[in-house]
Amino acid sequence: MKRIIVFTILFVFGYLNGKTQENTGFYCDINAALINPSLVKGLDLSNSKLETLPAAVVKFSNLEYLNLSGNQLKIIPSYVSELKNLKVLDISKMPYLNLQDALEKLVNLKFLQRLQIQETGHLFEKEESTSQVILVSFEMNNTL
Repeated sequence: MKRIIVFTILFVFGYLNGKTQENTGFYCDINAALINPSLVKGLDLSNSKLETLPAAVVKFSNLEYLNLSGNQLKIIPSYVSELKNLKVLDISKMPYLNLQDALEKLVNLKFLQRLQIQETGHLFEKEESTSQVILVSFEMNNTL
């Protein structure tokens, strides 16, 4: 958990203080990240109007943090399970995302420690009288 907080702080600190992306390992532009894919530790693609996740993300073998929040994805592609080092995934604020499908594809990510899903899609089919699922909360424990 401490490491996740440190990565988040490094990302914000580097972004706000104009540090080069190469120094921090955190990127907001997939094209810039593709220049040195092995150096990419974090990728923030939030609010990028993505309808599909670029297949190029599998080139980031050391990716630990991926923010996809605020996009228009309907599914999480199966190739996301190739991100073996992914620890934090934010799929919040994606109203069209099929969560059941997404969760099935994330099962093989053994290092995933944090999954943010606030204000996202639907997990179960709901009756017409039900307005929405307010909160889905769970903790992932991948200790063997």
